[in-house]
Amino acid sequence: MKKNLILFAILAASINLNAATSSTLLEEIIFKTTNLANVKFSVNVTYSGNPLAGASVNVLQEGKSIASAITDIKGTVTINIANYNGKLVSITTSLMGYQNNTMKGTALSNGKSINISLTKGTGSAAAAESKVESIYSKSEEKVNKIEKKTEHHITDTEKANEKTEKLNQQAKKTEDDVVSANEKTEAIRKKAEEAKKKAEQERENANNIRNEAAKISTDAEKEISNTSNDRAKTAEERARLTREREKNLLLLEEEQAILKAEEEAKKAKKEQKKAEKEAKDETEKIEEEVKEKEEEAKKEQKEAEKEEKEAKERAKKQEAEKKEAEKNQKEAEKDQKEAEKEAKVAEKEAKVAEKEKEADEKYRAELEKLKSSQSKIDDKRSKIDKDQKKLDKKIKKGKMDAEKAKGEQAKINDKHSKLDKSQSKIDKKVKKIKKKFNK
Repeated sequence: MKKNLILFAILAASINLNAATSSTLLEEIIFKTTNLANVKFSVNVTYSGNPLAGASVNVLQEGKSIASAITDIKGTVTINIANYNGKLVSITTSLMGYQNNTMKGTALSNGKSINISLTKGTGSAAAAESKVESIYSKSEEKVNKIEKKTEHHITDTEKANEKTEKLNQQAKKTEDDVVSANEKTEAIRKKAEEAKKKAEQERENANNIRNEAAKISTDAEKEISNTSNDRAKTAEERARLTREREKNLLLLEEEQAILKAEEEAKKAKKEQKKAEKEAKDETEKIEEEVKEKEEEAKKEQKEAEKEEKEAKERAKKQEAEKKEAEKNQKEAEKDQKEAEKEAKVAEKEAKVAEKEKEADEKYRAELEKLKSSQSKIDDKRSKIDKDQKKLDKKIKKGKMDAEKAKGEQAKINDKHSKLDKSQSKIDKKVKKIKKKFNK
């Protein structure tokens, strides 16, 4: 930036034209020396911390639109501007049902992420108006008054700058390759971590399913002789606690959303003030630098030669970083394959556990069918036992004829025998069911 500004001052000082022509040429020089080529950045649009899809994002410079896009389902949009001249822009965001938001005095750079928060309602909630454009224009007259004593240094400085620019382009390409490799490596590592997490979750689900299935089988066997009153009370209490937890979570979410929206509004206001101050400081710096004469130009030439040397070293270093990044990428791809393999094994285990659960549910259903028959046998057996006690009491007191007592006892024995046969059938069915389900 400093090198371009000095070059700009030298060129401006060497032009011997009238004020109007100088002003036009200065504007062209400012554009050429500050052109940053393509710039790619992202905009995140939210409301109360939640992403807003379908929001219109419009980028304006000097009142003209230079780019526009619509946010996706995550409330994010990536914008690429070709031949961006480095000047500040305004970003206007709008969506039906929400107030428009205009962020002025914003400087763009590659990879920059801009957060914008909308509020519900209609109208405009534009940020504080920036004075950056007027600050830049005020310095133009001061630039035109530079003395014309440094012309003979232009050629050497330009040559050094050209060499440095070529090296910087080479270094930038290498840096882009490193960034691309690192991004791929990071994506692969994230995918591997997700696969590992999935595998762990699948194993946990499988264990839960097995535990639940075992509990179902045990409970089913116990329920043949137990009532369901306790389970009903437990289910009712569990439902009540669930409703209470859901209510508390909703209240917590609303409170956190409000706090987050307020924090984002404060942050946006702070960033706008910072951008305005930075623009003002940068302009004051320009005004100070353009006052430097021949000695400053010589110093700039030496710095350009130094930058050329540093650019060579930087290109060499970035080439090494590129190789390291490619190595990391290969290692990450290997980790990803292992994680995916583990995830498949865990998924298979979960399916097996699910089948075991289904089998236990069928086993429980089979046992449920026998509960009614068992209950009837138990009731009949209880009645027979009562008859037996009465008969034993009469025999003990000698109030019944022996032959008649034998007949009564034979009837009772016959009833027990019939129940024994019924009980034997149920026991065989239970045994058959257990054998069927490997219990």
